[in-house]
Amino acid sequence: MSAEAPATPGDEGLEPIRRVKTLETENAGKLEEIRARSRSEIDGITREAEGAVAASRTAGEAARDRAIAEARSTADREAEAILAEGRTKAAAIRGRTPAELAALKEPVLSAVLGEFRAKGKRPEA
Repeated sequence: MSAEAPATPGDEGLEPIRRVKTLETENAGKLEEIRARSRSEIDGITREAEGAVAASRTAGEAARDRAIAEARSTADREAEAILAEGRTKAAAIRGRTPAELAALKEPVLSAVLGEFRAKGKRPEA
């Protein structure tokens, strides 16, 4: 057997490998730039979303407070109307005789307790 040295490729054979390595390095740099830009955009969008959530929460709390105040005001007006009606009816029965008051007993009880009485216990007024 002959002892020949294996042929070594020339520099022109390594050129495609060098180009691939150069492209890999360039693309790795571009990819890192894109990732950094993406992280920056995501951070900005996250801050913007957090600000929108905070603003919505504040607006929601203000709307809730207005609704509660309005409901209280409405309830106060309704309560005052009920009390005024009660005062009017109380004034109407003041000074009546016991017989007249006894005659008013069932209609008053039916009006006050009507929805709580059983069906058979409701005398028609």
